[in-house]
Amino acid sequence: MSYDITSDFIQTTDEVINHIPSKCNGCANFSNCTSCGIAGKRYEVDIVVDTKVILHQTLAFSCSNQNNKVIAGIFPENITSTMQYGCNLEALVVTLNTIGMVSITVYLSKAVDYLRERNELNDEFLAYVSPLNWEHINLYGHYSFDKKNITTLDSLKSLNIKSDEWEC
Repeated sequence: MSYDITSDFIQTTDEVINHIPSKCNGCANFSNCTSCGIAGKRYEVDIVVDTKVILHQTLAFSCSNQNNKVIAGIFPENITSTMQYGCNLEALVVTLNTIGMVSITVYLSKAVDYLRERNELNDEFLAYVSPLNWEHINLYGHYSFDKKNITTLDSLKSLNIKSDEWEC
């Protein structure tokens, strides 16, 4: 998916990669050539995810107030496993999969309805089609959702149906 990015959006660049003409690669006379400047620019905007691993430890003490009884700290309520996802990673995984799953499922069902109306669909084929691509991701845990920002199915884009007629 690509988007148009205006210069107002780009305030600074973190990296510049110059692409020379392919004919210049390995050319013995390249150093004698004169640059004519930048022929074009394209911006690639990406997100960098910084992983943060937090080790939770319960500490034990021999307590002099309790006749040197050994007492230990307790883990917070949300730390329930020896290894688990943090709430930000859980929310990201759920969001990405929910958006993808809803989009794929809704558009797949619209496409199936359209093909059925035109008698262009063999229903046996549907047994081999699945929108699921996240069976390997563990989705258990605590998730928070903003109920104020729920969208409706009426706000979806229409299917991109190509005409049967050739157009120039």
